[in-house]
Amino acid sequence: MLSYNKWLKSVLATNNRVLFPTTGAGVIYPPNCFHTDVTNKEIFLELCPTADDIWFFWMAKLHRTQIIHSGYNFNTVSWLGTDIGGLAEQNVIGLKNDIYIRNLKLKYGDPTQLCKIDDTLCP
Repeated sequence: MLSYNKWLKSVLATNNRVLFPTTGAGVIYPPNCFHTDVTNKEIFLELCPTADDIWFFWMAKLHRTQIIHSGYNFNTVSWLGTDIGGLAEQNVIGLKNDIYIRNLKLKYGDPTQLCKIDDTLCP
């Protein structure tokens, strides 16, 4: 798996196995779409305490939830200086997302591989 910083951004992906929703631009999660560990505060804080988007992705994929792009694209605007000290600085620039992804893979495995195990899980 590539480093988080090398992932393609704002992609209209049709492959549900690799479509990664980022919560900064808005994500709708339906009821009952997550693995039961989603509310386990201890595991979340141990594995990826500042990366809820990664946590929610893992929990949805482990529950075999289909991820669908809305088809709507827009450009996000970053105001100069507003990210200083924020999560983007810690997780993206500071490479913590890669650490959190590694932690989740060690605990739960790679959820993108579920499709390779059972093609019926990914339309």
